[in-house]
Amino acid sequence: MIGACAALLATACTQKQEMPEAEATQLTIRAYQEGSAGTRTLVQDGGTQVLWEPADEIKVFRGASSGKFVSQNTSPVAVAEFQGGSLSGTGLLWGLYPYRSDAASDGVSVT
Repeated sequence: MIGACAALLATACTQKQEMPEAEATQLTIRAYQEGSAGTRTLVQDGGTQVLWEPADEIKVFRGASSGKFVSQNTSPVAVAEFQGGSLSGTGLLWGLYPYRSDAASDGVSVT
């Protein structure tokens, strides 16, 4: 994960996870933030705790497919559940925060 983070923007966070072939069902992803204070997430406890805000958005990639996932929390939380549509293909999931519609992935990196 550290190597993937180095390739992303300074405000981005990634978590990759090997997943089986996606079915046409709603996906829920749990995510945490290891980012800096320059992100939209909320920083508390003197800068030691980073929380996801309600309605935070990430872009999730799986192979050539991607989608917008939105946090389902109603208050700031350390671990958020993001929901979005199904992603086709197999392999690793990549997440980019904050969401950018123009972001792309080749299955190895996110730009």
